[in-house]
Amino acid sequence: MNHHQTSIAPSPLRIVVGSTNSAKIESVRRAFSSLEHFSGRSIEVEGIAVDTGVADQPFGDEETLQGAKNRVCEAKRKRPDADYWCAVEGGCFWQEWGLCVFSWGVVADKDNTKWARSGSFTLPQSIAERVKAGVELGYACDHVFGTTDVKRGLGVVGVLTHGAIDRIQYGAHVITLALIPFINPSLYPPPEEEAA
Repeated sequence: MNHHQTSIAPSPLRIVVGSTNSAKIESVRRAFSSLEHFSGRSIEVEGIAVDTGVADQPFGDEETLQGAKNRVCEAKRKRPDADYWCAVEGGCFWQEWGLCVFSWGVVADKDNTKWARSGSFTLPQSIAERVKAGVELGYACDHVFGTTDVKRGLGVVGVLTHGAIDRIQYGAHVITLALIPFINPSLYPPPEEEAA
């Protein structure tokens, strides 16, 4: 009898995303799949509807990060048996040269929650004016560019980079950055009070 045939494959890695947006779900799948740390296990990603507790179009780091954290907390509450819970929240902030866009990515396991911020880029004035008037970024982009539901496809980043960086890549980038402490646990030990 060949003992190699009796080995049991490791259980799938269960990841829950605090969103039903297909681009965000695929971002998370791509981030985990790209890391050697998780290569020994199959990956199952589920997106669920959650309440962000912030505006549909968050402004500034604080509100945007809070929205991502709220998504993760709600996902954890609804699916407590997962291995990881993730969220990507896009936000805007004003600079003297215009309205800029960025994202926060949050990842949690059973013991820790970590986050990272993406790079940012400036919106065209035609979109910025609509966002300033209270229109959510995705809808403002659809109106200006004649796209349909761009936030579930290329995203505004994909439209403006002519497909060089799409929304899935942009989200995967920030989730990968948020995963750094999880894939380097010896470099990010828990605080002393948590270890007691």
